[in-house]
Amino acid sequence: MTEDTQSLLALFGRLLENRTFASAALRTRYNREDHTQSNRGQVRLLHLLNQHDGLTNTEIAVELDIRPSSVSALVKKLLDATSLNA
Repeated sequence: MTEDTQSLLALFGRLLENRTFASAALRTRYNREDHTQSNRGQVRLLHLLNQHDGLTNTEIAVELDIRPSSVSALVKKLLDATSLNA
């Protein structure tokens, strides 16, 4: 496992333990007027990480059936949502 992957997993662990973060991510999903699928992947990622601790980017990509580069994009969106709601 690369150092970047280890850092990402540590960040996920801290985020999932933070109820404010999880609540903000879900609120972002349900408060949007346009209820498009823009946040659907974020919610799926949070649920997956809540169920399976210590997944790698590759494992996340396989489980969610998305490209590995999309995993990084989802993480960035979640972090941005957290920053906006903090």
